[in-house]
Amino acid sequence: VASGLGTGLSVAVPNQSISSKVRVVPLAGFPSILIGALWRGKTTPLLQVFLDELQVRAKQMAKPQP
Repeated sequence: VASGLGTGLSVAVPNQSISSKVRVVPLAGFPSILIGALWRGKTTPLLQVFLDELQVRAKQMAKPQP
């Protein structure tokens, strides 16, 4: 979108900057979503890194915004 290639829709990510080339149009009335991970078998090192990063991001998003 910032490159002029059309329109897009995204979610607001806390602490993430938005390009000045993009116009934000808030859409009220949508509930929060839960993100989870489900797998079968043992965790691999790659999966564990993903799960650890997911937890870090969730904690960052849960912090109160100034």
